[in-house]
Amino acid sequence: MRPPTSGLAALPLLAVLLVGCSGDAPAPAPSAPPAQGGWSLAPSSPASQEENGPDGPFDLTAANQAIRRDGYQSLVTKAAPGPLRAIESVCRDSGTGRCLRIYFFLDNRMLGAVDAGKAEIVSQDGRQVRLEFPQYSPGDSYCCPTGEPRFHRATAEGGKLTIDPPVPSDANGEQNI
Repeated sequence: MRPPTSGLAALPLLAVLLVGCSGDAPAPAPSAPPAQGGWSLAPSSPASQEENGPDGPFDLTAANQAIRRDGYQSLVTKAAPGPLRAIESVCRDSGTGRCLRIYFFLDNRMLGAVDAGKAEIVSQDGRQVRLEFPQYSPGDSYCCPTGEPRFHRATAEGGKLTIDPPVPSDANGEQNI
């Protein structure tokens, strides 16, 4: 005969399920991006908005939620000056963290993203973002690219993201290893 069970035994499972569902439910994707390019963030609470000088409020909480819905985790806790901002993130299901994505926002509109195994936001001043992509040389291990890095400059012209020079699909030259 089995001992009687109570509803209390299910509480730890219920707690895990509730914590796992704390507001990360995906929002419906926009049916078509606005004519200016990108899409706007739904505003979150006013306390999450940060003033960044004359460019007005940027809702970092809403930006981080949009990034989470895309399967990535933002590495940013404080917004950079705007109106053009870059937010570095990594995919949430990677054991190695080698799936970096840099999201670009113009005010509260996500303009696009760039994928790489390794990248760094060298600087951003609200008008342009400078990116560095380490390059692999033949024989390099994944940890340590030794090639000459590539630098790119991102700007928002006419409400659209422009990166000069364009970032190649193999941003880090991984075909060399």
